Amino acid sequence: MRRRVLVIDDEDHIRRVMRMTLEAAGYEVEEAADGPRGLEAFGDGSPWDAVLLDQRMPGMDGLETLRRMKQRRADARVIMITAYA
Repeated sequence: MRRRVLVIDDEDHIRRVMRMTLEAAGYEVEEAADGPRGLEAFGDGSPWDAVLLDQRMPGMDGLETLRRMKQRRADARVIMITAYA
């Protein structure tokens, strides 16, 4: 069974590059363009081996999205990313 990764980022090109890189490494990837869509895809967190989450997004930012994910699944593996560092 392939590992599953959820990529949440508001930038299309960033999601595309992450998808290509992760799929080439054998991961199954799903994308979401913002925090609310990311939370919808995340669900209870059980299907995901990891989440790559942009810190700076319009509307619900990455930190708020992370807080809500951790309420649903405290042991969720989330890697915060940003183009500003």
